[in-house]
Amino acid sequence: MKIIYIPDSENTDLTKCYQLTNGQNEDIGTVEGFGNKYGELVSVVKIFHPNYQRNG
Repeated sequence: MKIIYIPDSENTDLTKCYQLTNGQNEDIGTVEGFGNKYGELVSVVKIFHPNYQRNG
């Protein structure tokens, strides 16, 4: 599995987004992280590829 950083104008020091791909360069999903001024991190993992959903 590869994790690729997605540069975006909405990304800041507190917000990052990464693309997940498998060995065949098929998109699996994304991982997004959002930090706030209190140092708390909220992460969102979105799995789009049906072969990788519900695998824990």
